[in-house]
Amino acid sequence: MGRKSRRSSTKGEVSDAPPKLLATWQRSFLWAMWLSVLALLWQNTSGEGFTFVEFLAMAAGTGVTVWMCKHPMGRPKVYIDEPAQMRGRFESRTNWALVILAAHITLLGVGVAGKIIYDLNHGLTTVGGIFEDFAMFFIESLKIALSGGAEGDVTRTKLYTLIIALPIGPFMLMFVLVPSTHRGLPFRVEPGDILEVRRDGKWQILNAHEFPQVVANAINIDFYTDASDEKPTVSLPLSRVYSCELGTRVKAPVIAGYFRLRLEKLGYTVKPREGARSMLENWVAMREENRAA
Repeated sequence: MGRKSRRSSTKGEVSDAPPKLLATWQRSFLWAMWLSVLALLWQNTSGEGFTFVEFLAMAAGTGVTVWMCKHPMGRPKVYIDEPAQMRGRFESRTNWALVILAAHITLLGVGVAGKIIYDLNHGLTTVGGIFEDFAMFFIESLKIALSGGAEGDVTRTKLYTLIIALPIGPFMLMFVLVPSTHRGLPFRVEPGDILEVRRDGKWQILNAHEFPQVVANAINIDFYTDASDEKPTVSLPLSRVYSCELGTRVKAPVIAGYFRLRLEKLGYTVKPREGARSMLENWVAMREENRAA
């Protein structure tokens, strides 16, 4: 399994000790801290700018986050890099931090859209005025970038340009929720290469040779009892899969490679899915007798 060496901060030597993950209490503390900071920022959304308290909270939150990320206190960070290393329990997990970020970007876009509609209906702006505001925002942002912050002030605009958050937010939200909507069943690989899946509250052995067709589509690995079925009998996750024992993420090509090798040993013929450029995580496996049929 893959481990990354760390360089000693005193002598510049490479240490054999692997890096560590954040401890559970560290993750919980960071979640509580940043949710509190977010609540503080939302409380002052009607204000004209950052208050000293908000600035201090952001600075403190950033400092604590950086310190904790540089001094993790959890278990060693060990990765599964090869299909042969696939052992233990695996499950798909949602990145809730990105979900919250995407939700707030969506709300920002909706809020700006509502402001634009309100201003247009009440004569506070025109369509031309909206585009003028876009141009002014771009010019002021360019001044800030070129002067290192000495010139330019985007607060002089009405920030109509933030309407760009309206299409970005829902798209980002849809993307990060894919592992939740196509989660698949948790599975585990026991010694002896025994494969089990978690169904109906208990672990059940999955005999892959009972399925005439298996399809990997970069999000799931689907097992079909009949090749003509539209819905799979069993679906296992490929997207954002974590090793429950190690606490680290397993890349989709590693998991897909494990199942591809497993099926090939059982006599399946594996070929790339139609339209797929690579068969690392996009393939179709069929038994020879099923192909002949």
